[in-house]
Amino acid sequence: MTGEDGVCKDENMLHLRRMPCLICTLLSLLLPGCASPNTVANREVVSAQIPAHIKQFAFGIQAPIAQMHLSADARSRLGLELRNFGTAQLLPGGNLLTAAHVLDKDAQPGKKVLLLLDADYVIAEVLVRHDGRENGDWTLLRPRLWTDVAGTEPGRIQRRLADPMRRRVRYDGDAEIPAGTRLFAFGYIFAAEMNDPDIVPIAATIVPGIAASNLSPPGEIRMDIDVPLIVHGMSGGPIGYFDETSDTLVIVGMLKGGLRPRSAFGEQPAIELSGERLTPAMVHAGSP
Repeated sequence: MTGEDGVCKDENMLHLRRMPCLICTLLSLLLPGCASPNTVANREVVSAQIPAHIKQFAFGIQAPIAQMHLSADARSRLGLELRNFGTAQLLPGGNLLTAAHVLDKDAQPGKKVLLLLDADYVIAEVLVRHDGRENGDWTLLRPRLWTDVAGTEPGRIQRRLADPMRRRVRYDGDAEIPAGTRLFAFGYIFAAEMNDPDIVPIAATIVPGIAASNLSPPGEIRMDIDVPLIVHGMSGGPIGYFDETSDTLVIVGMLKGGLRPRSAFGEQPAIELSGERLTPAMVHAGSP
């Protein structure tokens, strides 16, 4: 089971806290084509290609995200249902950025949604949402963060936001990216081997690749990836490159999805990733 740095670690799995009548249906995993999962071996091959100085950024810049819903079983007992999941970027002001398609259509600006963010239940206000091609596929949320149940320790997201590596991260959606630039996509990927009903089956992953061409703003980001993967769950995650001159990770975009060859034999692994360019509206809109 893969941790933030791609190494197998139990403590970094996203656990569902036991609650009365907790229902975890993961409808997104029932879609056609999901019978072709990634393997642990494939993810370990990918992890071996990630330099140690890149892995250390993962914890502080992202978190797994899922929208929760009240539901009732056949006996009318209420519980929580998790329908889909993705990755959220942890922005400088504490807001969350993810792909709009990670959340239900009813998650519109001004509304509050219940999220499973990392291993914490969090209420978040939807600040901005765009679903169309013109304005992109992204949603900005403001979470309400609190300490743990005892009130003495910060929640997991607050610990991520306090990660000192965040001081070495720069957000720049206007950066010119020459063809061949080494890029890294961060996110949480579907891991079918996790079949415990109390665990959301995802693992932290960093996918390496190169810029497919000269990438200039405001055009989208295209990166050819080294090891083909099915990237369910990574939508919303950061895309960036390492600037050796300033010793910083430069985040330039948000992952939208993977491009894969057509096949009559189920879903094929992605060979190229595409992403939205970051804009000031994404990074700073509604910051407290």
